[in-house]
Amino acid sequence: MIFENVRKQNVKLWQICCFLFLILFLFPTVSWAVNGTVRGHVYEADGVTPIAGASIMFTPAAGATCGSAWPFPVPTPWIGTDALGYYNSIDLPAGTYYVNADWDNSGTSPWYMQDWYDGENSVLYNSCDYSVFPAVLMAKTITVTAGEVTSGIDFKLTRAGKVSGNVRNTSGPIQGVCIDFYDACDGNWLSVMGTPASTSWNQTDASGDYEVFVPIGTVYAKTNVGCANLNLTVNEYYSTSGDAYGCYSATPVTVTDGGTTTGIDFDLAMGNFIGGGVFDDDTPDDPIAGIEVSIYDSKCGTNPIWKQTTDENGGWGVLVPPGTYYALCGQYDDPKLYYPEWYTDIFSTDNPGTTDCNLANSIDATTGGHEHVTFLMTAIPPSPPGPASVGNVILMSSGPFVAGYVMEFAVHLSQLVFVKGTPQLVLNIGGVPAMAYYSSGSGTEILTFQYTVVAGDDISSLGYWSEWALDLNGGQIYNNYGIDIDLDMPVPGASGSLGANTTLSVLSTVYPMYRFYSAVLLKHLFTADENEKNHLLATAAHIWTLEKSTYNVFLPHQYNAATQEEKNTLMAVHRFYNAGLQTHHYTVDTNEIAHLIAEAGNIWQNDGAVFYVPVGNPEGAIPVYRLYSETLKVHHYTVDENEKESLNATDLWRYEGISFYAYPPS
Repeated sequence: MIFENVRKQNVKLWQICCFLFLILFLFPTVSWAVNGTVRGHVYEADGVTPIAGASIMFTPAAGATCGSAWPFPVPTPWIGTDALGYYNSIDLPAGTYYVNADWDNSGTSPWYMQDWYDGENSVLYNSCDYSVFPAVLMAKTITVTAGEVTSGIDFKLTRAGKVSGNVRNTSGPIQGVCIDFYDACDGNWLSVMGTPASTSWNQTDASGDYEVFVPIGTVYAKTNVGCANLNLTVNEYYSTSGDAYGCYSATPVTVTDGGTTTGIDFDLAMGNFIGGGVFDDDTPDDPIAGIEVSIYDSKCGTNPIWKQTTDENGGWGVLVPPGTYYALCGQYDDPKLYYPEWYTDIFSTDNPGTTDCNLANSIDATTGGHEHVTFLMTAIPPSPPGPASVGNVILMSSGPFVAGYVMEFAVHLSQLVFVKGTPQLVLNIGGVPAMAYYSSGSGTEILTFQYTVVAGDDISSLGYWSEWALDLNGGQIYNNYGIDIDLDMPVPGASGSLGANTTLSVLSTVYPMYRFYSAVLLKHLFTADENEKNHLLATAAHIWTLEKSTYNVFLPHQYNAATQEEKNTLMAVHRFYNAGLQTHHYTVDTNEIAHLIAEAGNIWQNDGAVFYVPVGNPEGAIPVYRLYSETLKVHHYTVDENEKESLNATDLWRYEGISFYAYPPS
């Protein structure tokens, strides 16, 4: 009887259990516990492809802002995703959490970056408070309520690759330096993760080595010595061409899916501190906060290598390697309340600085020093002055205008303007339109345009095409109030126009040196005289054949019309003729000229200075090589390196050296 009662009780207990199991099976969304449930999916960055085996971690927020305190409180156990990328947390204590999805990158690829839930299902990578595209987003908390289900907590994981390298200085490897990555030059910071082989998140080990997971794509790498508490050590961008202190000279790093990019190394240098304050020139005791100071490594530079925004006290400071620098306060690409100002060493309200970069003073930095740089900024008038207009257009280059020469034109305006895009100035070069493109000057009253001379250009006739020659080319020129420029220019030839302002130097043009060859005499003849060239072609074509234009020179009429200062930049090439040998000899050597005149005047007839060449070896010039043949009793001149080497390799010719420098042929 007792056994029968026990049996009946067990049956009832089994029935109750079955009933409860059936209820839970039929109504899974009903929670019978005091805790809550969180569900969601984990996908690849496309938001479609599921990721199986991803782990979900819930970190109690405890009322703190994500990223404000690290490390976070101990997370709950990891929850994995199934083949469809689905996860379902059960028995999660009620409360507020930050949630992130992760992937075990300890094995072979694919590798993925972490993602923190942000409420918009955007890729945040492994940071809870930074993102990359399209805007800065922050991770958001979720609230878990007892007995309720929170669904749609989804994630996207972007694929990753490995990047490794080494950091050192003159003393050897450096430990503890962070390696930061950016999505573009001066772009957004990318969060990274240490690999299983690394000893820390993204810092170098005792050997100066690091290895990190980085999102796939093209990135820029830069050191962060602040992690290692290094004093006077200058941060660098990665570059294959040497030290890169600004991203514009950095070399992009390509991170491939599941690949390893090695050799991203850095060799750091000790530096010098440049810093100071920025103040209003009307009230010099009032600091200006939030204005940008840029450091350049050349006068009138266009790519800053350091930029920093002033603090509430108007203070700023950067660490630079030893060298010469120039400082600009105020941006050139956006309207501001103050005129952009280049640093000068005059700190007074009467002369607070200059908007003309050509008048800027250099800052000489030495290792371990401290250079104090102060700016007194001039406020821009508060009322719109109307559109800027063109005053004068001036040629800033002096030539000679040979093919490849970059001509610069200055367009003087009535106001400070800003430039977007690449406006152009339509030139009139010998009756042919040509485009000079904007190169610099945004944020000033003078815009510079550049044109590269091509073969055939007749620079002797130079102006711009019409009063509408200033073409925006899809860009914009506007003043501090956003008012577009008045594009009308002075009529060509009128006061202020390029033609009226341009008086070309007599040395702005060069002339071709023609080379003839005689198969009868087995000799060459060189002449820059157009009449002599035409005479030979007309009367002696059976003896002399025109080969080519070899180089460009100046003619005697140019020398005679030049100023004394211009004459000092030239030297004469004398030509001598030997009637017996029927050959010509060319030389700039004053001793050789004097010897031939005094000692061999009965043999060598002096034709005088037949053309002129620049003194020394100016930029853009090329060498004219001189060879001599003892057999033929003649000299030969060439600018062709291959011809020089070929002749010198024979027994007939001997290379004597560079005779002079001239300009390349058009």
